[in-house]
Amino acid sequence: MKIILATDIGFDPDDFVALNLCLANPAIELLGVVADPGYPTQIGLIRSVLKFHGREDIPIGGIRDFAKDENDSITSLHDRTCRHLGVPVSFAVARWEGWELIDALARDNPGTRLVTIGPLLNVNNWVKRGKATVECSYSMGGYVGDPSINQPVTSHEYNFNAGRDGAFALLNTKRIARKVLVSRNVTHHVLYTTELHARVQKIAESSKGHGMIAAIMDDPDQDVNPVKMMHDPLTLLVALDESIVQLQEVTVYSTLSDWGAYPNQGTGTFISIGNGNNVNHQRFESLFLEHGKSSRGK
Repeated sequence: MKIILATDIGFDPDDFVALNLCLANPAIELLGVVADPGYPTQIGLIRSVLKFHGREDIPIGGIRDFAKDENDSITSLHDRTCRHLGVPVSFAVARWEGWELIDALARDNPGTRLVTIGPLLNVNNWVKRGKATVECSYSMGGYVGDPSINQPVTSHEYNFNAGRDGAFALLNTKRIARKVLVSRNVTHHVLYTTELHARVQKIAESSKGHGMIAAIMDDPDQDVNPVKMMHDPLTLLVALDESIVQLQEVTVYSTLSDWGAYPNQGTGTFISIGNGNNVNHQRFESLFLEHGKSSRGK
């Protein structure tokens, strides 16, 4: 499956985990990575991960207006992990404007999936300026509540609130035929447990991606006991197999700060419903652990 990944990597480790899964899973052909917003240390971190995998051929995009921002926009956890693995992070500038990279890759690769695991800043620019179409997008964002299981009807959701214009742009554009939202009501129940960590450690020597994941989760400042929410890896793996979650076609709406959804046929927008009881955790972990040389791997 051909994937474009849009990520706000550098803050929580689950974006870092998702990028490494893109490079480890043989079913994924990672066409490009777009950083939201595209700080130099974010670009540098992505370059370090790609270098570790021997995949420096994969293009990186970001919003050029952030290219001169000298703030350290990644955590010391990410910096230490990359230094420990011999690929230290340095300031870098994306060669591509993010929206242009999305447009070029989508145009040249029919059937590409767009996976967004951060605020939709580059996606917003792509919807406004681009021309290419995308068959399906998978976004970590949105919320749908069910009072019958003690969920509020609406809730705050970080990615959609931090990039509200982009969220509305994605939901309303006709250039994405099908939109899937892996929503907060479900993602908070999918966890990186000590048991999963032990399984990752067992394959760390044979899989560079899982080696990087093990390294960042082994850091003394990274508490893997008891758990870490895996919002972004879940979203990525749902793109590979939608049966991991239960989806319902909906209309998404927003109040001043909260998001919600209600069932509605014919919208082309689908959202994960329920909570952790509606997730196939076994299938999630199976895909999480898959590794091997992809068709374009080096």
